[in-house]
Amino acid sequence: MKLGLGLYGNMLNAENFCFAKQAGASHIVAHIVGNFNKDRAKTTSGDPAYGFGVSDPEEHIWSYEGMRELRAAINAEGLELEAIEKFRARPLERCAAGRPAPR
Repeated sequence: MKLGLGLYGNMLNAENFCFAKQAGASHIVAHIVGNFNKDRAKTTSGDPAYGFGVSDPEEHIWSYEGMRELRAAINAEGLELEAIEKFRARPLERCAAGRPAPR
């Protein structure tokens, strides 16, 4: 069994990764949707102040480099990125279809 800690996008930082490690977690579940562009996000469920926003496929986090950086930051604290929770597939549709990213 793995013990993971779920963190929202604005909580994905070294301080919280360190806390997760101290609390005994071995894995991180990243909840990214709508948190990197909260001011521009269209709420898709719940109260507009607290609901889940729409992921912007142009946000850095959804790029290969962004995901690599997130994983490296988590690994640097001795943890593993286990899952990305509640993301909309739209940013990854090109990847799933085998199409290259726009230039």
